[in-house]
Amino acid sequence: MGNKKDNQKKENGKGINTAIIGAAIVFIALIGYMASKSSEKADSEVQTISPAEQTSATGLVETRPLLPPDMWKGRAAEAYSLAAVIPQVVDAQYCYCDCSKNPRFKHKTLLTCYTDDHGANCDICQNEVFMSYDLYKKGYSIPDIKAQVNKEFEKQRHNG
Repeated sequence: MGNKKDNQKKENGKGINTAIIGAAIVFIALIGYMASKSSEKADSEVQTISPAEQTSATGLVETRPLLPPDMWKGRAAEAYSLAAVIPQVVDAQYCYCDCSKNPRFKHKTLLTCYTDDHGANCDICQNEVFMSYDLYKKGYSIPDIKAQVNKEFEKQRHNG
């Protein structure tokens, strides 16, 4: 009779062990599921959208994509690169080469100069971007950057 009780205890112990192992598997699966959902949420928060959607979502006047800096060398490439880093600042600027007045260009803001090859060929466009970037890095606000650029470049116009 003692053997029967011992066998029942062993079988009950096996049942408990099986239940613990099963619960552990369910727990691990649940953690894995929650981690994958968390990852999916993080991925959905960082969306890849087209440059046009991105700029219109940020409220820029110029919505066309900028040309890549690697199309040029030296100072021109650097100007295109900086325009891409601070598009909100550059978009707030008037281009003092007055390209917006030239029907050939149809430019809206300084940022427009970097949607075509104009920015690569104009010292005023490049100098405005360099000054805007320097002021931005110093912590100036967009209205303050715009005021400083206006003050500096009003005297440098050359009519597009």
